[in-house]
Amino acid sequence: VLYMKSSKKGFYRFLVFFVFASLFGLELAGEDLEVKREVTSKWNSGFCENVKIINHSNNPILWNVNFKVDGDIYNIWNAVSQKNGDKYSFKGVDWNKEVGPNSSVDFGFCAKILENSQNTQVATEDDLKIERKVNSEWQSGFCENVKITNPTAKEVSWNIKLSVNGDIYNIWNAVYQKDGDKYSFKGVDWNKNIKPNSSVEFGFCANKLQNGEDNNQNSSDNNDDQNSNQGSSEDSNNQGNDSNSGNLDNSDNSNEDITPPVSNIDVDYKSVLNASWLFYEAQKASGPFEKVTWRVPAALDDGKDVGVDLSKGWFDAGDHVKFNLPMAYSATMLEWGMIEAKNSYLKANAYDFAKKQIRYVLDYFMNAYNEKNEGSADDIVYYQVGDPGADHAFWGPPQDMTMKRPTYSCDKDNPCSEVSAEMAAAMAAGYMVFKDEDPTYAAKLLEEAKGVYEFADTYKGNKGYKAANGFYTSYSGYWDELAWGAVWLYKATGETKYLQKAKEYVEKSQSAIYWAHNWDNVSVGTYLLLAKITNDSSYHQKLQTHLNNWLYKLKKTPGGLVFLDQWGSLRYASTTAFIALSYSDIAPADKRALYVAFAKKQIDYILGDNPRDASYVVGVGKNYPINPHHRAAHDSPTHSIDNPTNNRHLLIGALVGGPASADDFDYKDDRRDYIRNEVATDYNAGFTSALAKLISLEK
Repeated sequence: VLYMKSSKKGFYRFLVFFVFASLFGLELAGEDLEVKREVTSKWNSGFCENVKIINHSNNPILWNVNFKVDGDIYNIWNAVSQKNGDKYSFKGVDWNKEVGPNSSVDFGFCAKILENSQNTQVATEDDLKIERKVNSEWQSGFCENVKITNPTAKEVSWNIKLSVNGDIYNIWNAVYQKDGDKYSFKGVDWNKNIKPNSSVEFGFCANKLQNGEDNNQNSSDNNDDQNSNQGSSEDSNNQGNDSNSGNLDNSDNSNEDITPPVSNIDVDYKSVLNASWLFYEAQKASGPFEKVTWRVPAALDDGKDVGVDLSKGWFDAGDHVKFNLPMAYSATMLEWGMIEAKNSYLKANAYDFAKKQIRYVLDYFMNAYNEKNEGSADDIVYYQVGDPGADHAFWGPPQDMTMKRPTYSCDKDNPCSEVSAEMAAAMAAGYMVFKDEDPTYAAKLLEEAKGVYEFADTYKGNKGYKAANGFYTSYSGYWDELAWGAVWLYKATGETKYLQKAKEYVEKSQSAIYWAHNWDNVSVGTYLLLAKITNDSSYHQKLQTHLNNWLYKLKKTPGGLVFLDQWGSLRYASTTAFIALSYSDIAPADKRALYVAFAKKQIDYILGDNPRDASYVVGVGKNYPINPHHRAAHDSPTHSIDNPTNNRHLLIGALVGGPASADDFDYKDDRRDYIRNEVATDYNAGFTSALAKLISLEK
């Protein structure tokens, strides 16, 4: 089939053929496409798999592949799927529906292994109460949460059919199958049954159907480049046309004239800053534990399977996996705040304790980079410890773990540029933290940062980064991390080669100006650092467009929280608050007070200035949560999420996910509700640095 498509840039591309694998019952349709499948993790009841689609032709192809999966898919990324008999049909989404000439695209999924028999009585939508709520929406897609309540006196398993105005490409807490013009959903292991007068929840994200399009259409006329997980890529035609962008007069770079608005809560930012660092001590794997005395050393043998000491490092969230990508992002964000607001740390008497926590994770990163000889050809980066599937199947404190904790690595043949470059950023920023007080340690950090960045830059790619797929999939690619690592190395060394790389690579990256700075996409932070270094008006324009999106265009709760996404809504708001505060250092004079007021409102909302009159930081303020989704804090003696009723330990300083929609009351302190009540190292990172910047503005 010959298909001619007009893009929004005004030129024509010719697509030589569509691949209709399902029509022929083949695993691969079209001799120019190759499918490579690899199981990345496996446990008793399920597995996760990565799939690479390789185009060996000289023409772009809209891909669609069909193959058998030995299970029910309940989570999928970078693709949409439809079950056809004993096979699944997969095709791309907006940003990867086309595989370029002599190129490849990746997608992945997790599946529940099929059981031999199923005798449970199934309840349908006629027997159940179903509540649907759109949590986030953009031009080409949306995410939705579904709550199912069993009003009967009997426990039931559930299977419901719903109409969805779009193609589902991501789902959590359920498996689904396309059934005519509807989707059929059912539960997975942990929520397939609903007790009497109880509820379960699941959710999904979908690309909207366009006019004249139905769910079965193989081609797409959607020219929107927006990535639902990371926001839209930047449209250069929109730059400079925002009426709120203001002028770019940066002659006055002082914030002395900024007085933050009066707070409606009685919370001392300095005490909260100290509390937030207690969370990072609680996330330490092996200890020692100076202040969080209820934690017990664990994971002492991490890395022994590869002959490396990886016993340090932070557990990621409420689980016990060490994911280097979000861990290194979190460390860099924390260091950024320590560098820009050191006086705040000294004023709060928090600096020495913060340095101990940072040093602990930097030691881990240096051990995770194995530079064997001169050059990068034989370098190895250990980017993850722990099988996510096996880890998430265990609910108990880390000292009780008995499962194997494999170490995952990448090398020149299987690169992982995003993880390596993010580790370089963390160590380069760490050099800046320690250079005056411990120059020997700082010099070692800088040497390691240069080495791991050279490896990331020389062997560009991410095909070696697979074990985190489905948990920390790199949706944005690696150009943003290469730019981010380079700009931090420039700040540490002053070497112009790094500045040039940062400028070049950030232009190649997927922009997050219509989303948020986050663990997967660090383009906004790179724009900010480059703006501070170069004062180039193009970077100022990007930052003002980004902040205008947050101030004027995103949904707001009645209480003032700017809502971006249900997963960690407070994480996004607090990180953007830090971006606004840091940019206010150099922003046009007439916008600084506006940015500071926005940031302060988001942080104060988190600390209790909200309609619930409740803090979202454990142990801080009034009515704070006590049951975050955290295995160590719960400390179940029976390894059950329901025993005991309340967490045995207070996870002081941890920021929970927060409201799952633009509704101030869409939150509950429920350990099982990990969407609203999860905690993570990246959740706290921007929040902690925003606190430090706010302290610096106090008179």
